[in-house]
Amino acid sequence: MKSLKSTALCFMLITSFFTKLNAQNKEAQVILDKTIEIMKNNSSNSNGVDWSKITVKANELAKDAKNPEDLGNSIRYLFQSLGDFHGRFGYKDSVFNWQKEKIKLTDEYRTAFKQKGNKFFTQQLGEVGYLRIPMTPQEITKERAQALQDSLCQLLRVKPKGLIFDLRLNYGGTMWPMILGVNKVLKKGVVGGFIDSKNEVKNWIVDDESIYEDKTKITSISSNCSPNLEIPLVVIIGPGTASAAEDLIVALKTRPNTTFIGEPTTGAVSVVNGFKIDNDSWINLSIAHLIDKNKTLYKDKIHPDILVKGGDNLSNLEKDSKVKSALKHIMLK
Repeated sequence: MKSLKSTALCFMLITSFFTKLNAQNKEAQVILDKTIEIMKNNSSNSNGVDWSKITVKANELAKDAKNPEDLGNSIRYLFQSLGDFHGRFGYKDSVFNWQKEKIKLTDEYRTAFKQKGNKFFTQQLGEVGYLRIPMTPQEITKERAQALQDSLCQLLRVKPKGLIFDLRLNYGGTMWPMILGVNKVLKKGVVGGFIDSKNEVKNWIVDDESIYEDKTKITSISSNCSPNLEIPLVVIIGPGTASAAEDLIVALKTRPNTTFIGEPTTGAVSVVNGFKIDNDSWINLSIAHLIDKNKTLYKDKIHPDILVKGGDNLSNLEKDSKVKSALKHIMLK
């Protein structure tokens, strides 16, 4: 027969186990509840879903969650319900998101993405200036904006017949330096913006030296050449063109004498904002969608005016099918 002391110790261990288990379950539930609340109050697609229905389903998927790391299926369901594949949920070292579809990149793209020096350069292709615009981390906003404008001015000074902007290796970052960096081919004023679920609009505005979100100045650079607002421009896009690069596309969409060639973009055409849930968890959520200056709304992939499938040769532009198509288009102008 077990002693009373042994029985008491066993009872204490069992009680401690279930107390800890219940605490873990409670933590997961609290985080899920807060996540749903943040999504409901801030998602750009919040008005388009049945929150009663998806809340029930999300809780059902989380019923066996012993801790927040087990919330993956529930969180992915919530993102899917909102159509938000741009968002992310994080808990400590775990990150969950919903993939609308797998981005299909060819070996040519994968190789080019790995080559550091293959992402930002200018080249003269006969009578046409070529500028490859890379992704830009937020930390180098001002420096990249200046570098882009300097490179563009270098091309404009030789008075080319046209320009090519290549965004195939641009998977995002921050849009402000990209738009400001090409302001010499953009008409000053509103060039695009964001619209949220409450139909509130924030405009992107450029002038000779600065870019603004409504009245808030984001950054400024030195103006190093005269603008050319009518020069023929071809923008090459592809499946690796995403996020902030798509913002740049929207800013160029209403520009006259501008043509888009290549393949559809990724479709990450939303504004993502970060929210802290607690000390260990956070969520990045799409809170608005893109609009151009004519108020056209963008909520999915951006398609080219001229579809050119495959034939990418990012290391030898003379053999690149999309570049050849762009050159032909410009020379026919």
